[in-house]
Amino acid sequence: MSYLHTPDFLSNALLIISIVALPLHVFGAYCILVKTPKMMNSVKWIMLNLHFWSVVLDWGITFFTKPFILFPAMAGVPLGVLSGMGVSTGMQIYMVVTLFCNDIRRLPIYVIASEYSMVVGPVVLMGVVIMIEALIFVGLMYKGATKAIRLMSISLNTLIMQRKFLRALYIQIFMIFLNMGIPLFYLGVAVPFNYYNQAANNICFIIYSLHGLSSTIVMVWIHKPYRMVIENLFDRGRSRRMSNAGQRKSIGEMKTTLNVSNVNIRLQYNVNIVNVVI
Repeated sequence: MSYLHTPDFLSNALLIISIVALPLHVFGAYCILVKTPKMMNSVKWIMLNLHFWSVVLDWGITFFTKPFILFPAMAGVPLGVLSGMGVSTGMQIYMVVTLFCNDIRRLPIYVIASEYSMVVGPVVLMGVVIMIEALIFVGLMYKGATKAIRLMSISLNTLIMQRKFLRALYIQIFMIFLNMGIPLFYLGVAVPFNYYNQAANNICFIIYSLHGLSSTIVMVWIHKPYRMVIENLFDRGRSRRMSNAGQRKSIGEMKTTLNVSNVNIRLQYNVNIVNVVI
């Protein structure tokens, strides 16, 4: 059994993801609160709300719970901070599930199916339906933009904005497929065929846990006002390095000039001494 099969691999990988994601999440919140232009004020708080819950889900998985899942069996054990604090596994599951589905506790009857196919089937079906809906939405948007271009019924600026929006949409859809599609595909294959590979389980769960980090990176990258903040930071750093290099070069030239002047003074002094002796 390799290191990829062990709980330590999953725990350490999720810890690294949470450490890397923390400053990026803070930077993303800063961009939304401070750098959002006035023309985007209508979606500012919506974006902040989405970003907040994405961060909560990210940290809930990568730091607080760290579930070590044993697919194809519906079994696992949490490895996160809450386990170290003595919080029971059932309570952790309840906290994570009801965080986004707070109406579950209001249901009069809640039955846990004993057959894993009754649990996995609806989950896989839900993932497939979401992906199909996303593809249909993207297809309709592309068809509408193409038709508007053909009829020239929109202005050039509107056309450019729509193209940028579609590009951002394609990137977001791709990230959803990457972070959620791969684990769901593996789950849909492993469970029906009763295939067990803990290394694959760990890697798939790590890919899924990258959803919060990748969504923050995509958000900062696809929106120009936020991207400009990063570009300005790099430009300032580059200008500071160039300025320091220029200062060091000027100091070096001054030292060279002083050394040459000192040599000239010494030579002139020696010549004067020789003349006096003669």
